[in-house]
Amino acid sequence: MMRFLVLLSVGVVIVSAQRTEVSRCVRHSGPLPLLTYIEGCTTPPCRVSEEDTVFNISFISPRAINSLKTEGTVFIKFGSASIPISINWESDVCNSLVLGACPLKAQDGVIASLKIPFGKIPFPVDTEVTVELQMQDENNDAVVCLRVPFTSRA
Repeated sequence: MMRFLVLLSVGVVIVSAQRTEVSRCVRHSGPLPLLTYIEGCTTPPCRVSEEDTVFNISFISPRAINSLKTEGTVFIKFGSASIPISINWESDVCNSLVLGACPLKAQDGVIASLKIPFGKIPFPVDTEVTVELQMQDENNDAVVCLRVPFTSRA
């Protein structure tokens, strides 16, 4: 019964929440989350801010998971070339869960609210970047992955 209520709650959040358009990852693997909302951005490219960028990510746990972390890649576009920079933002996603708690059971409804410190990355003005954000379990297996473009235009 409890699992049903959690899934129902996730469903209500998905239907009523704002949504940011994201796409499948290219460099990393993993399914898309059920819902992603990047605060202040519904239609990418999202704007790089000096403040932390908050990613709200909803998903169903695909298996039993003891811990979660993120792996990210920022692709900085220079002309027709794109340079990837690997970044680890959240070493313990379990501390950022607003729905669910670690350890997770298979099919648990989960919402994570991740603060990504883009403001600490010195992007030149008028730079286009694409971010891939992957959540991994304790075995480094993908749980979800998303890709979204950003711009650092003033």
